[in-house]
Amino acid sequence: MDFKVLLAGGIIASTLVISGCSSGEIAENKQQDKSDVAVNRDLMNIEIKVPASFYEGEDIDAIIADAKEKNKYIKVEKNGDGSVTYIMSHEQHDTLMKEMKENTASNVKEIEEDSEIPSVLKISYNSNFSEYIVTVDKKEFENSFDGFAVFSLGIASMFYQVFDGTAEEDLKVTVKMKDAKNGKIFNETIYPDALDDIGEEN
Repeated sequence: MDFKVLLAGGIIASTLVISGCSSGEIAENKQQDKSDVAVNRDLMNIEIKVPASFYEGEDIDAIIADAKEKNKYIKVEKNGDGSVTYIMSHEQHDTLMKEMKENTASNVKEIEEDSEIPSVLKISYNSNFSEYIVTVDKKEFENSFDGFAVFSLGIASMFYQVFDGTAEEDLKVTVKMKDAKNGKIFNETIYPDALDDIGEEN
C-alpha cells in the first residue's frame, strides 16, 4: 500500500476540523475536544487538517500540487505550522468515502486472489471495516510473510473510520485469524494498539 498516494489523496488525517459552526454546534464540539475528530453533516463544507508530522521528509508543495490536480477538493493549503488543510463539500466527502470503501473492498479481494499470498483463503469484514475474520492455512501462514498483507488492512480501515467520523479514542480495528482446518480463531490483533506495540519494540 502506497501511503504517499493516500496522503496526496487526503486519506491520511488525524484531525477533522469543522468550520462555520453555530454557537450550539461549537458547544457540542467542545465536548469532543479529546478526540479532535468530528463530522457535522449539517455544515456547508468539511475541513480536514493533516498535521505536519505526517509530512516529515516529504515535499509538501508537491503533495499539495498533486492533490489540487486531482480536483477533489474546494481548497488545499499549507498552514504556517506545516500542516495541510483540505476543504471539501459534503458531496465531495461522500464521494471520497465511497471511493475509500470500494478501494478497501478491492484490496481485500486482491489479497484473497494474490498467488503470492497463498496462505490467505478468505477474508470477511463488517460494514465499517472495524472487524475482519481472515481464514488461513495456519501452518503456511505462520511460516510466511503473508501477515504484512493483513497489516495493511488494519491501517487502511483506521483511515476509513477517521473520515467516517469516528472519534480518535474510539478507533478500533480487530483482525481475527481463523484456522481453515478446525474453524478456530488462533490469533487476534487490535489496531491501533498493535502499532503502539511495534513502536515499543523498536
